Amino acid sequence: MLTKNKLLIVNAVAMQTKGVGDYVYRVEQPSIVLGQTGKTNVVNVSTISPYFNQCCLQADVLILHLLTEPDVLPIVEERNKRGLPTVYEISDNFLAMGNSIGSHEWYSNPVNSVAAMQFIQKCGYAQTTGRGIQERFGFILKNIRIFENQIMNLGMPKEKFNDEIAIGWGGSFGHIEDLRYFAPALFAVCNKYAHVRFVFMGSRKQYEDVFAPLDDLKKEFHEPGTLSAYLQFLEGVDIGIAPLLPNSYNECRSDVKFVEYGSRAVAPVLSKSAPYLSHAKEMENALFFETPEELQHILSQLIENSSLRKELAMNAYNYVLKERMEINHVQERLNFYTSLCKMPQMNSLDGVPLVEIRAGANAYDVQKTRVEELLHLGVCEESNGNLEKGRQYYKQATQIMPDYYLLWFWIGYSLYRQHNLQSVEFLEKAVQKNPQSLRSWMLWGKAMESTNTEKALKIYERALEISDCFAPALESMAKIAETRGTLGKALQMYDNALIANPFYSPAALGMARIYKQLDKKKDALFAYRVAADLAPNHLDTNIESSEFMLQCNNLAEAAKYALAAAELDQKNEKTQALLHKILDDTKNL
Repeated sequence: MLTKNKLLIVNAVAMQTKGVGDYVYRVEQPSIVLGQTGKTNVVNVSTISPYFNQCCLQADVLILHLLTEPDVLPIVEERNKRGLPTVYEISDNFLAMGNSIGSHEWYSNPVNSVAAMQFIQKCGYAQTTGRGIQERFGFILKNIRIFENQIMNLGMPKEKFNDEIAIGWGGSFGHIEDLRYFAPALFAVCNKYAHVRFVFMGSRKQYEDVFAPLDDLKKEFHEPGTLSAYLQFLEGVDIGIAPLLPNSYNECRSDVKFVEYGSRAVAPVLSKSAPYLSHAKEMENALFFETPEELQHILSQLIENSSLRKELAMNAYNYVLKERMEINHVQERLNFYTSLCKMPQMNSLDGVPLVEIRAGANAYDVQKTRVEELLHLGVCEESNGNLEKGRQYYKQATQIMPDYYLLWFWIGYSLYRQHNLQSVEFLEKAVQKNPQSLRSWMLWGKAMESTNTEKALKIYERALEISDCFAPALESMAKIAETRGTLGKALQMYDNALIANPFYSPAALGMARIYKQLDKKKDALFAYRVAADLAPNHLDTNIESSEFMLQCNNLAEAAKYALAAAELDQKNEKTQALLHKILDDTKNL
């Protein structure tokens, strides 16, 4: 099915829902337009596909979409040995995700966030959505390419601008605090003007939580859906708002809301925030606000001035038409990827079932197998607390594809989380099915630690034979040495982990603990600072760092890390106790 002698580009993605904006903008649309050039074959593969490794290793250019799975590390290293380029897509500021962001829990674990940083460095090439992320992660790579989100198809401009006015917003639950802060402005204008209502598309919980004070007759709820459904929703919106609170996560967002509003001739009213300041122009194709009072004033202005509302909407529409259509930016991507791999490797994907995304484009999805469906069902059941039912799905999948290691891994992982020693046999089987699976070796070692520490150490050593840059194995070996009281050996192992991955904050935290035990305060101070700076989104690291700073009577730094912990979890008892102690000590100065 693939056309011969074309550059093979593979998108490796963890997302399981394809119709949502993140997937459409970053994977599907670019795949289609690249496939239409006649110069590439583009294949999109899921991390849980049985064909994942084959596709990644055969690609002329591999794009990793914010992946952190340990099993990706040997793939990147193998590609580097063969001189094949790998590009890491940084689609979010994963170091600053708030509690309401869907991926917060995953990236608050420093093992995952530092894996992403290691992959960025090892790939040597990265791409992103805008300048915010480019600047934030410039400390890892200087040259991060920006490919902004674009629109594939325009809507039709509205014919009427004078009847009832709908102020609209649609998006993810991650915007709940942005909406909550600016909601009073919406309440005020909707209550003031009889012909104005607020329309919302998103989480029912978010809608009921934030917009309960607004009368039911003045608001309208739409269930969340695909990007296509959202763009259709915008056809009925006159004024689109884009509220963003000033924080490091929001500063790294894309300007896609502005582009979406423009694509449907909706007048954009935007937070005066970095994502929107590059292309949106005040009083030309958008209006900006910083406070709820400013938002209320702007909305009133647009409600009362239909000419201005129409002018902004049409200027935004024309901007998108001229500057932000996906087809007009394909050459930028093509030039970048061909500069990385000037000659196709004549690789093939024999045996991989491919499904054409769109007729006339050499762009394909790897066909989802029944095994993946069962695996996904199992994960969902486990996340809902139905552990046994989840394992039943995994076992059912092994009947279909017994050689697929990930199925055995998930059975083992499920049992491991229940401290069931049977996990060992399933994790060993996962390793047998895929000897390159670092996650399987790692979890097998963890499962063995409770019964046979020496065997666990051998398992970790075996994982390091696959990749000597796999820091979690070195950290686990260091923790065993630390538990045994051989602090010098533990310190050396933690140092080795930081050599393997210079961003590996758990190792810095381990060194800090040992220096603290050895009463080397200066070294401990340095190690705690490094650990907290490398893992700003990790609650325990900030708490532990704050506690040590307090013991050293360094109140300023103790407060810094305690406040960071409070931002991550305001109700945490340790954090609250720390803040009270710091306040008391400050008063006694």
